Amino acid sequence: MSLADDLAAALAESGLPRPEPGTPISIGMPLPDSGDPAAGGLEVQLGLSLSGENFRLATAVGGLASDAALSPLLMLLAETLGPERYHGACLAATPQRDLLMAVHHWVLPAISPEQFRELLMQHAEGAALLIERIDELAGFDLGLQSLLR
Repeated sequence: MSLADDLAAALAESGLPRPEPGTPISIGMPLPDSGDPAAGGLEVQLGLSLSGENFRLATAVGGLASDAALSPLLMLLAETLGPERYHGACLAATPQRDLLMAVHHWVLPAISPEQFRELLMQHAEGAALLIERIDELAGFDLGLQSLLR
């Protein structure tokens, strides 16, 4: 079985479509540990590589002004170096450099439905922590834009 087949089986358990290489699918996730049903949720983009041999999970965690200062971005990048702080999420900027994204990459040749569910939960928890951290920093006029305001 291929990684694409493994992903399809894991997603089918939640009624989600089979991922196609190069065409991301969107997965709605509740905010972890949110007792408020009106708090909304996270949109996780799952992208299967063109080769079908790896995939990524990505979630917008903050906005980025065109004049954003480099020092807060470098600080945030350094904070994601330790995998335990944000549940293994790392930061990336969109090609347009207007959004910061929490990203997880899966590069192993297989994944079980249980492993996928756990990775998805870890990703959502890390993204939620990054959203909170960027919200804290957004108040200092550093060019970071909160998704919570």
